[in-house]
Amino acid sequence: MTILVLQAYPTEAEQACLGTLSACVQRGDTVVICSMTNGNASHKSLSADQLRMVRMVEATSSASLVGASYSALDVDEHLYGQQDQKVVLKLVNTLRHLRPQLVFTHSPQSLNPVKQATNMLLRQSLLAASHLHVHTDAEVLKQMPVIYYMESPSEKLEYLSEYVDISDTLNQKIEALTLHASQVEVMEEKGLQMVREVELLASYRGLQSNVRFAEAFCFASGQRALTKRLLP
Repeated sequence: MTILVLQAYPTEAEQACLGTLSACVQRGDTVVICSMTNGNASHKSLSADQLRMVRMVEATSSASLVGASYSALDVDEHLYGQQDQKVVLKLVNTLRHLRPQLVFTHSPQSLNPVKQATNMLLRQSLLAASHLHVHTDAEVLKQMPVIYYMESPSEKLEYLSEYVDISDTLNQKIEALTLHASQVEVMEEKGLQMVREVELLASYRGLQSNVRFAEAFCFASGQRALTKRLLP
C-alpha cells in the first residue's frame, strides 16, 4: 500500500503519526511525507532562505529514519493562503504519480489556518487529479484514497475512530522528532517542550486504548465505510 501524509509544516507528521508510519513501513508499505509549507518563518537567527534549507534537511533525515521519503510543495509559510495554480498542479501530479491508497492530513475543523488550508488543498487537488482535462505528466487518478485526520499535542481531535499501538515504535518517533533541531529550539524558547508533549499524548492515547503508547485518528467524513482495517 502507498501512503501519503500531507502536512501543513515540517514536524507535523513526527508529532501526529510517525509511530504509525514506522509500523506501516515495517509491514511493507511505501510512505511519502509531503509538507505544504517549507517552514521558513519560525527562527529568529536564520534567514528565511537559510531556514528553508535547514528544515528541508531535517525533514528528509527524519523521514529516512523510519524508511519514508520526504517532499515539499515549498510554499513560503507566510504565503500559505495564496497558493496558486502551480501549487495545486504540483500536488495533483504528486497524487497521480503516487496513487496513494491512504492519506493522513489535518482536520478541516482545525483552528490553525495553515492546517485548514492544507486540508482544502488536498480536497481541491484530489478532485482535479480525477479530471481528464486537468493535464499533468501522469495519468488521471481513478480511485480516491481513504483519508484519516491526524492530531498533535497542540490540537487534539475531538472525535476519534481508530487507535494504533505504537509501543514498539515510540522511540523511533521521538528520535525522528529530535532531528528537527531548529524547531525544537524554537519551541523551547517559547517555553514549550515539544518532545515531552508528544510523549504525554502518546501515553494518554495508550491509556485510552489499553496499550503503553498509541496514536489516534479520525476517519474523514463523507467516505464509504471500510470493510477491513487499513491502519496497523
